[in-house]
Amino acid sequence: MTVTEQTTAQNSVQRTTSRDTGAPAWIDLSTHDIEGAKAFYAELFGWTFEDRGGEEFAHYQFILRDGEPIGGLMSTVGMTCPEGGQLPTEWGVYLTVPDIDAAARAVEATGGQIAVPAMPAGDAGSMGVAIDPAGAAIGLWQARGLRGLRAVEPPGLAGVVRGDEPEPRRRHAVLP
Repeated sequence: MTVTEQTTAQNSVQRTTSRDTGAPAWIDLSTHDIEGAKAFYAELFGWTFEDRGGEEFAHYQFILRDGEPIGGLMSTVGMTCPEGGQLPTEWGVYLTVPDIDAAARAVEATGGQIAVPAMPAGDAGSMGVAIDPAGAAIGLWQARGLRGLRAVEPPGLAGVVRGDEPEPRRRHAVLP
């Protein structure tokens, strides 16, 4: 069961402290234009950004709304797809798993593939990316220091996560 603390003001941030297996834990935007993305989303949703990755994690940016982390932003400059082309700019979603290694085994046992093997994300947790049998990519997140999204539901946060796009192996989040 998910436990939340709700504030009373309309459109206020709800803070979540735990998650069910399979619940969205994190969203992030991979882009080749960090500064352009920051300007766009700051203007569109009022989001702010904070470098939480430092040199060790290529200056990974936390996306904040009202001071609460709602996702991340990373540069894909210099990164390539297995086929050799530049990684696309795209939104990704990570779902909560209690044991990322067990989840990876389950992905493979049920016909999926592991695109990015489980790896530590510093003290925050472990992440990986799986491909389901139909070709949809989904992130897996096992929390340690960072449970994931701390703010949920008011305007300016991810509202719908879709996996029905015609281009396989892409992740998308439709924002309100």
